[in-house]
Amino acid sequence: MPRVSVVIPTWERARSLGRALDSVLSQTNADFEVIVIDDGSTGDAAQRAAMERADPRVRYLKLPVNRGVSAARNAGVAAAIGTYVAFLDDDDEWLPEKLQHQLAVMERADASVCAVYTARFTVDVKTGRITTVRSRRVFRPADGNTITTSSIMIKRECLTRAGLFDEELEAGEDYDMWIRLGERFRFEYIDIPLLKYYVHPDSISSNHRKKRLACERLLKKHGALFAHDRRDLAREYATLGSIWYHEGNLREAVRTYLTAVRVDPLNIHTYSGAIRAFLRPRTLGLVLRRRVGCAS
Repeated sequence: MPRVSVVIPTWERARSLGRALDSVLSQTNADFEVIVIDDGSTGDAAQRAAMERADPRVRYLKLPVNRGVSAARNAGVAAAIGTYVAFLDDDDEWLPEKLQHQLAVMERADASVCAVYTARFTVDVKTGRITTVRSRRVFRPADGNTITTSSIMIKRECLTRAGLFDEELEAGEDYDMWIRLGERFRFEYIDIPLLKYYVHPDSISSNHRKKRLACERLLKKHGALFAHDRRDLAREYATLGSIWYHEGNLREAVRTYLTAVRVDPLNIHTYSGAIRAFLRPRTLGLVLRRRVGCAS
């Protein structure tokens, strides 16, 4: 039985999927299986990318319809047989020693540890710029989403006990999982970049509606956790206010930012975030367009 089950969800990205697969097959620790979950892509390009590697450790499974990344990851976990599950998005890439480092940490960790995550390199596809991103050394569930999904390796039994990924979340599903795991178990961190995380122009201009709905659901699901510290709760409301702003709804943005200020009136970061948002030229343009619309 393999030590690690690598789950790669994919949808309409056969070209980058090949690169992701090659980064797994180049790992210095070869005790793994790879499960490619095709989330209803059109055509068979993803299947060809998986099968042309001609490696018996690679399995390809296709969902009949597109159900979203949470459902794809859950299908991969259900098919996994490894002691650990490591996730890799189809447009990211591991460095060769990633699994070796993580298995070494897990083997000496006590039973309270469920997962180990790493630092990363962020690659801007448009500019080619590469930056190093480090996470917090100690994971605290209410600190925000500080863990990159493609960097983490988790005990499979812990994933099952936590209830798998929330398939109603179209964004923030990873943070929801880390919160649920973090309420029961501990995480370990490796302060070495072992992942290349690719940022595309379309990922920068991501779907604000999906992000807003996810933020609202996370506040509803984990409001009690955030409420333990008013700074955490204020940060979540400020994040929601920023999303409302970028979605173009100034009224809701103002209302949500004011909620953040009421929750933590002494937090200067909440004020500065609101001020930055509403002093941008874009805000004036939105206001002027709204006035013109009302006058016509």
